Amino acid sequence: MKAIFVTEKEAREFINNNFGQDAILKDCEVSDSERFDIDEVPYQWGGSTFAYEVNNGEAYVGFMEEPGAVYSAVFCGVSELAFSLYEAREIADRMKDVAEDCNVAGVISIRSKGEGEIDTVEVGIFDDEEPEGAASDFVKAWKKLEIGAAIKEARSAQSISIRELAQLTGMSKNNIVRIEAGLYNYTIDNLVEILSALKMDLDIIP
Repeated sequence: MKAIFVTEKEAREFINNNFGQDAILKDCEVSDSERFDIDEVPYQWGGSTFAYEVNNGEAYVGFMEEPGAVYSAVFCGVSELAFSLYEAREIADRMKDVAEDCNVAGVISIRSKGEGEIDTVEVGIFDDEEPEGAASDFVKAWKKLEIGAAIKEARSAQSISIRELAQLTGMSKNNIVRIEAGLYNYTIDNLVEILSALKMDLDIIP
């Protein structure tokens, strides 16, 4: 069997699902001249690319992205690193959702450290409505998401429940949930209370 995917993550998932996590893998290459039983690459490509030989030749599973490559998704001056093309595209999708919520138009750039810009995602196609949001609106909303995710991660790592954090800060459980989701317009005092309760670095405050 021969299969080809865009990302290494997709290739790994295919191997795990079809051959188990104990499959024997060996690095190799596959050529575009091969006949693939499963071809999940949505574009033409040339030459050879990375692959795993599975169980001493039982299957060859290729993927297009370079192992260990560094990617980024960039929009409105915000640049987020990713260590796979799959992850970079996921970040770009989240950026698109946030931008559209903020009514911000533009183009998200997906970049590779070695190749520069490799793809773009257009943002700002609204039904009968001109985008009126500013880049600063997107940046603020994205920062709130980052802060919320960091708070949730720190709380979980310390095994502190939402109820306990609410008691420590004098805030409601509902507001804690909304802050972690990046949806609450908290004050600096609210944020300092939470960061202090979790013993987090205050440098997170923009």
